[in-house]
Amino acid sequence: MINISQTIKEILNKDTEASPAFNRGILNLSAYSRQIQKDVQRLSLKQVKIRTIVTALSRLQKKVQVLKNRELKIEILNISIHSDLEELTFERTKKNFKKIREFFFQIPNDFKAYSAFTQGVSEITVILDSQTMQKLKTKLKESKPVFQKKDLTAITLRFPPKFINIPNLLYKLTQRLAVKNINIIEMISTFSEITYIVEKKDSQLAIDQFFFDL
Repeated sequence: MINISQTIKEILNKDTEASPAFNRGILNLSAYSRQIQKDVQRLSLKQVKIRTIVTALSRLQKKVQVLKNRELKIEILNISIHSDLEELTFERTKKNFKKIREFFFQIPNDFKAYSAFTQGVSEITVILDSQTMQKLKTKLKESKPVFQKKDLTAITLRFPPKFINIPNLLYKLTQRLAVKNINIIEMISTFSEITYIVEKKDSQLAIDQFFFDL
């Protein structure tokens, strides 16, 4: 026998627009019930009344609220924003690695500027402000990047050290961007910081998502 409540829950979980509103308790249950009635009937293979869906959603919302009250609040110490960034990715070779390393030793220690150098199995990615990136391009003019992108913004979140032991922290943070369909170009983390690299056009919306309900 198909469980109607489970069917409704599955429909809701797949709805990236309604689900956040439901979890916050601001979704109009009657209107949403009318919206999903046909899907509920199709999946449950039976006629289902609107009030039955409303009741199921109401019960589910009470369970969500109980879990939410138990949920550990994320404590963000500060948020730093760096704009006008560029990203270049090169093939990981000894020659490229040596030149990039030498370049990072030569650039001034400006702690207000943003810079990132990450190394994977086969690639090296560098993120710098546009002015500094131009100097790197000159140094690596013989090497062709496998990827490059301009007009990026870095959003860095810093949280207390205790959160390193909290499961699903990155998931909860990333979910705030996912529900708004914000494309994450890169994620870079240290012990107590996580940086999201997003496109300039998405930066304000992304910032608003992190400031909301911290």
